[in-house]
Amino acid sequence: DQKQVVGFGFLSDSPSVTRGYRLRLGLGGQNELVLLEIDPVPLLAQTTSNGADRINDLGHVVGFAYSGEGGPTGTNLYRGFLWKGPFTDPIEMRTLTGGNTLANGLNDSDAVVGTSIIPGSNDGEAALWEHDAQGAQTGTLLGTQIPSKPSWYLGSAWDINNDGWIGGYGRKFVKGKYTWTGLLLVPN
Repeated sequence: DQKQVVGFGFLSDSPSVTRGYRLRLGLGGQNELVLLEIDPVPLLAQTTSNGADRINDLGHVVGFAYSGEGGPTGTNLYRGFLWKGPFTDPIEMRTLTGGNTLANGLNDSDAVVGTSIIPGSNDGEAALWEHDAQGAQTGTLLGTQIPSKPSWYLGSAWDINNDGWIGGYGRKFVKGKYTWTGLLLVPN
């Protein structure tokens, strides 16, 4: 337990602009939690707002950065990111479908999971982004890793543990219709 949390809030002078942050907490003299440090998350290029959603045991953060109005399925710029802390720039999670991206979870190896939005739709594809020792990013649409893919649609990945197990949601085509369900993807 690193006593760190993440979140985001609206700026008081601009109620439509958010900023992500990482808080480091400690114990005071009476064993009460005390705020030790606030680290604001830097913006990605071409974005005006951001937010921090998850943190791993290394203190690395994933979240979202955007510009414009509306959500990630609109025409505005919306990008997931990985941020490794002060004095570093956030790393953009590149699109795998040509649209916006969302970064929802990460593990202690900095494997990031989320969604790559399909342009012109409200749908996305569950995605995994990994980085090698030199920082090169590889992205995988998780639906391509399932042998029986024709009957499954993986909409989003929400978290990943240190063993690579991924939680998310999707839908399966059964009896002429799609049925939504939570999913646990376990690597071979």
